[in-house]
Amino acid sequence: MPPCQNDSDCGADDNVCNGRERCKLAYGCGGPFGSGSLLCAESHCVVLPAPTECDDGNPCTQKDTCDGGVCTGGNPVVCIPEDQCQDLGMCNSTTGKCEFPQKPAGTPCDLDQDRCTLDTCQATGCMPGPPKVCDDGNPCTDNECTNGRCEFPSSGNCNCQSDGDCPSDNNDCTSDVCRDGKCRNVAKEDGTPCDDGDPCTTGDACSGGHCGGTPLSCDDQNPCTFDGNCEHGVGCPLPRPLLDRVSCADGNPCNGEEVCMGGTCVPGSPPGCFAGTRCALEAVTFDLCADDPPTRRVRVRLGDAGTLLDSAATAPKIGKARRLIRQTRTKLGKARMIVRTRLRGACAQALEIRIEEAIARAKDLRMNLQACHAGGSAGQFGER
Repeated sequence: MPPCQNDSDCGADDNVCNGRERCKLAYGCGGPFGSGSLLCAESHCVVLPAPTECDDGNPCTQKDTCDGGVCTGGNPVVCIPEDQCQDLGMCNSTTGKCEFPQKPAGTPCDLDQDRCTLDTCQATGCMPGPPKVCDDGNPCTDNECTNGRCEFPSSGNCNCQSDGDCPSDNNDCTSDVCRDGKCRNVAKEDGTPCDDGDPCTTGDACSGGHCGGTPLSCDDQNPCTFDGNCEHGVGCPLPRPLLDRVSCADGNPCNGEEVCMGGTCVPGSPPGCFAGTRCALEAVTFDLCADDPPTRRVRVRLGDAGTLLDSAATAPKIGKARRLIRQTRTKLGKARMIVRTRLRGACAQALEIRIEEAIARAKDLRMNLQACHAGGSAGQFGER
């Protein structure tokens, strides 16, 4: 170890997790023999063991430990919302305090434990709202809200002995019942199937004593037809075919250009030879991937593969072209290996599918290289 006068001579740093550098001063060198004594030890640098605990400087971690020479934070602070109008909070890494974003104004909440008032979140928290409106349009009933549900008891002008004595209000979403000698039109459970009589709605269901559905889409999932909009009281019009040769491309240029013919999407002819392989290579995208070292390594391998493929396309002899295509497949194989061993999730899945396609295209190109040349592919090949 080098001689030293103090700790700074030993390259001491602020990272306690890679050991504590200290200067151990000389001892045993003051006798008659001086530094020549067997007991003399000159001052020298030593590295003391790293401690178990440390401080990563982030107040949002509560138990920091040394791991592989690096202070790693653990047991992060969890911020639980303090009221129903706050979303899950985040710990501020500067102050160590929890910060809670407010839910959007108008978000339902419950201030008074009364389901018949429509309380909502505002800038100052949960605020009281107006009462829920219940109205079945029947003059023989009162409009009431009980525990969040609309009920329509008789106003006293419509007496009854049984449910059969109660007139129908022609509403699929209420039950006409006789209770305590009075007719009531009780709203059915929300979600009860019904029919609102409109052919342009679907999934009709009861909600608050009224029947309604979601707008019906007339889309027949055929890109080669014009479907139009639903006409109330009539329904969806018959789909009309688009003009022939209108594009209905599926977004993959490597399987040919799809066009409409007679109202049907007809697949095109995929490019072959060098064009097909180049297309498959360019179809490898990184939209779902982070910009990290493994991903950058994959980009480099794919770039090398593209350069080799371009060289093969212009090689003067077919033998050299075959060797360059083989090298292209090797680069693609290395890229695939990085994807399989270093990447995960949707990024790895998308990349591997596209790279596999490029490898298969390169294999077919090499096997059919002579035919590709005869068909006018780029390059003027000699025999070898």
